[in-house]
Amino acid sequence: MAKKSKNTKEKKEKKSLKDNNIIRFFKDEKFRISLGLLLLGFSILLCLSFTSYLFTWKADQSMLGVGFQGLFTNSDFSVENWMGKIGALISNHFIYNWFGLPSFSFVLIFGVFGLRLLNIKLTNVWRFLFVSLIFTIWLSVALAAFFKDNYFMVGGSHGYFIYLWLNALVGKIGTYTILVISAIIIIIYTFKNSLSWFKTKINDIKAIKSDDLLEDDSDSYKQDLEEIGKDNETDENAEIVPNIVD
Repeated sequence: MAKKSKNTKEKKEKKSLKDNNIIRFFKDEKFRISLGLLLLGFSILLCLSFTSYLFTWKADQSMLGVGFQGLFTNSDFSVENWMGKIGALISNHFIYNWFGLPSFSFVLIFGVFGLRLLNIKLTNVWRFLFVSLIFTIWLSVALAAFFKDNYFMVGGSHGYFIYLWLNALVGKIGTYTILVISAIIIIIYTFKNSLSWFKTKINDIKAIKSDDLLEDDSDSYKQDLEEIGKDNETDENAEIVPNIVD
């Protein structure tokens, strides 16, 4: 019995030591710097691939139909993308299949995380990630609503299909209303002083309307006085004419 408990204790110690080694590996400065450089490199790859896609998507679109395996195993296939076959596949996946032009946000996301791992803190990375993803999803749908499936799917397949779903559910006017209201809500929750700014603008509009009402009231009051004055003059003239005749 004592021997069994001893073996169990040894197993627990080995497992704990193994877990500590794994944690130590991920916390190691060499690993952190290496991962940061990889993320920065991937960010640059995305930036060049996405930028090239804007100019070469027509030429590469037919080649991408053969799939991942066919494109890489067949040396006869060539693409125009600046970053080669990898760049063509990645950019087509992000821009055409996913979020369209808002996919450029991933360049910033990977870049910010890479710099953070290199001890260069530009902002709160997790908040930046959340805000970037929210804006990416919203902008994808908004671009799809305005450009539809023109060009190279500016809003991506994701945005286009959500636009079609909303359009079928609430119509075009409802879709644009949802986009505007959701944009205002996103701005309010994203930027600190946005709510006070909206309140100020609403108060300014109210003040302008009240001033217009006062001006309208004063103008109508003046017009009433002028009409009363004209009526009095007419009455006086009517009284004078009989006197002259007499």
